[in-house]
Amino acid sequence: MMNLVLAGLLLLSPWGAGAANQSGGSKTFRVVRCNLNGLPRMAALPLSPELWVAFDCVECRLYMAWRGGVSFQGWPYDPRRGLGPVVQGERLYFEASDDQVWTILQGGETIHPAVRFRGYTFGELSIHFHFALILPTGEEIKVFESLSTHSSEDGSELVLQRRFEFAGIPENTRVQMPLRGNTPWDRYEV
Repeated sequence: MMNLVLAGLLLLSPWGAGAANQSGGSKTFRVVRCNLNGLPRMAALPLSPELWVAFDCVECRLYMAWRGGVSFQGWPYDPRRGLGPVVQGERLYFEASDDQVWTILQGGETIHPAVRFRGYTFGELSIHFHFALILPTGEEIKVFESLSTHSSEDGSELVLQRRFEFAGIPENTRVQMPLRGNTPWDRYEV
């Protein structure tokens, strides 16, 4: 199984090391599956008291990370119809839904695989999204993306860590995902 770790500094200087809520005890996540900002099939959750993330369960990608919360409006939250939950706060990472997220290079050919969301599980201080990249042959490459937070070494910044694990990658095949958004990624480990 192949691992890839991407850690991005989110520059949340007003919060120190204690704010990451990583006191060693277990953490309870509350995932809200909803139409977020008008986009269907989102999984939104607070990873820490300061940081919310939204995972796009259609395109199998991290959609947004922000400091703030969610305004739960519209049915079933109140009697207004036609509205839905909306992000409130400072957007720290955003990936527009304008391009194919996942690309596979196989035998010199570029393939845009179908993606299939397989759910999520929880770690002690992380959430793990499970999905598959479906090749034209029907083969599946299993992908596990883990999201967690921790404080920087000096305690001045909150770091969002993304870890990818892949299973079932055929020989002579490379999986690619562009890193976009407005977050400065500072470390890549393969």
